[in-house]
Amino acid sequence: MVVWFIGQSLVFILLAFVLGIIVGRLTARRGKLEETISPAPEKSNGAAGGKAAKPGEKADEELERIEGIGPKMADALRAAGIRTFAQLADADDDTKRRAVNAAGMTFAPSLVTWSRQARLLADGDEEAFAELTARLIAGRDTEVAR
Repeated sequence: MVVWFIGQSLVFILLAFVLGIIVGRLTARRGKLEETISPAPEKSNGAAGGKAAKPGEKADEELERIEGIGPKMADALRAAGIRTFAQLADADDDTKRRAVNAAGMTFAPSLVTWSRQARLLADGDEEAFAELTARLIAGRDTEVAR
């Protein structure tokens, strides 16, 4: 009788443990999805890299929101003085390539869409930005130019 009770208890404990893991993962995914969907909250110091802006200087924006720009690529752009979406949108392709090459990176296939993405973010057009990034594959626009 005691052995049966312990066996049943272990089964329920194991089921509760597995259920806890499943619920935890679903909750974590939902939180990540909400972060992806909602605009990024403004940070008190305004810097994506944790650096505060100096007086009279614009704070770093989260360049990593641009498809094709990861943390290393964003650091390369910031090192070249490109710290905001507006600056990225206004920079020509040669300037962006030089920034990438100066950081020792050579591959940026999505560079051609960075300016369009950055312009939409600089203008605050989150809806158009979401539409554009939804049709990008590896940072390249899949819609044929008309």
